[in-house]
Amino acid sequence: MQQKEIVRIIVGVLIAFVVGYAAGYVPEKQKNDDLRARVGKVFPGMSEMKEFGATIKEVRANSIIVTVPPSPSPLDEYPLEREVAVTGATKIILRTPLAPSAFQKIFTEFMAKSPSPTSTPPSPFIESTLAFKDLKAGDGITIKTASDVKFASSFEAKEIIESGTPPVPALPNIPPPPAQ
Repeated sequence: MQQKEIVRIIVGVLIAFVVGYAAGYVPEKQKNDDLRARVGKVFPGMSEMKEFGATIKEVRANSIIVTVPPSPSPLDEYPLEREVAVTGATKIILRTPLAPSAFQKIFTEFMAKSPSPTSTPPSPFIESTLAFKDLKAGDGITIKTASDVKFASSFEAKEIIESGTPPVPALPNIPPPPAQ
């Protein structure tokens, strides 16, 4: 008789635990989902990453280890350190800015030709091919990929553009201080 009573108590406790867990978890999960949706409207996250800035941390035989600035959105939780495979098909480009006066001259010539609204304006950069061996730790680069790598910790680069300076993380729009 006592064993039946103990079994009933254990079964009752298990049922109460399952019902209590479900009663607490489901509404809390719904509240969290609602909160994420509201915060997502204020801080929209990146839908995908096919092109992004990074800083080279280490150069290896056929890959580079990079660090990526954190997202300004608290909802984006992607890896901040990644391994990028560099193959023979990967284009490595050095992008050097033109001097302002040189770009102004090129742009003035472009505008003198009365371009159509669909004409591509001149680039303010000179681009040249760079060898993999020329990449070094501390270089600021832009990585382009063929597919979304937002959550990938290792992937292959389609193109690497070296600009020489580390990327600056996105900052919120902060008004300038008042003039004194």
